[in-house]
Amino acid sequence: MATKQITQEKDWLSTVFDSLAEVNDTRYVLEDLARAFYATGNTHVSETLLYIAKQLATSAETIRTSVAMSVNEQFKASEQSSRNMLNAALAGVELASRK
Repeated sequence: MATKQITQEKDWLSTVFDSLAEVNDTRYVLEDLARAFYATGNTHVSETLLYIAKQLATSAETIRTSVAMSVNEQFKASEQSSRNMLNAALAGVELASRK
């Protein structure tokens, strides 16, 4: 898993979700390793790896939820801005039609 460089061609949302995919991939690798250590009788290492994997999953979900909330807020602000612009245009048309 290589760390990706953020470029101007790639938007921030894609970068975040690509990074989250890498976090999930890492989590699955840790879970596989944990199962292998458990199978060989090394439960302490297995439990430690599973704990780390669980923390990665929790962090990834927190990031995903936060990004979704941010995008939703930006969408609502954009929607309100568009609504205000249309209302202003319609008010201008109404004023012009009264002349």
